[in-house]
Amino acid sequence: MKLNFSGVSILFLFSFILCSCRIDPLVLEDYNEEGIPCDPDIVYFEKEILPLLQSNCAQSGCHDEITAEDDVILTNYKDIIETADVEKFDANESDLFEVLIDGEMPPAPANLLSSEQIALIGDWINQGAKNNNCDDCDTTNTSFMVAIYPIIQTHCEGCHSGSTPQGGISITNYNQIEGLAANGHLLGVIDHEPSYTPMPYNLPKLGTCEINKIKTWIANGAQNN
Repeated sequence: MKLNFSGVSILFLFSFILCSCRIDPLVLEDYNEEGIPCDPDIVYFEKEILPLLQSNCAQSGCHDEITAEDDVILTNYKDIIETADVEKFDANESDLFEVLIDGEMPPAPANLLSSEQIALIGDWINQGAKNNNCDDCDTTNTSFMVAIYPIIQTHCEGCHSGSTPQGGISITNYNQIEGLAANGHLLGVIDHEPSYTPMPYNLPKLGTCEINKIKTWIANGAQNN
């Protein structure tokens, strides 16, 4: 049997197909934009905020998924937004920001976050508290103050500071960090080498770029530059 379609019939059929197909728009608000260059005016959750909260707050006995003190979990984006009462675009109305700026968290004997770190979290919330990321791997810049110390501050200092640092190891200044670099301990723990306790503890391994920056810094003499 031969089917004949007029121009009007074909147009009607095409319109019906279009109307029947439901295409959901791509929601970019919480889209994780990996592989894009970092914008210095944007705060990135995966790169800057999550490691900071994991190191300082999401520890056993506090706000990890098992303890969940006060029903707050700070180990992943979804739980941070939902359980820490983050009001996107309004840091001052967000419980997460309020307890930090009031000095309530982290509790003693842990050190409080620095004013710069608290401001970073505030900026992230005011920018929409997005689940974003970026990629700016540049191992040519291995200045201790510009490239290396910020990595340590973000990923390690929360556990290894204060009056009772984990493992009795404090890494809050150049001399302490350089000593661990000189005896091989720093590279051993971050590279998850055998016989070393993997760090950050119970958290994902540092990114390849961050590890390579530290390796290059050590190879170049671990200078205080």
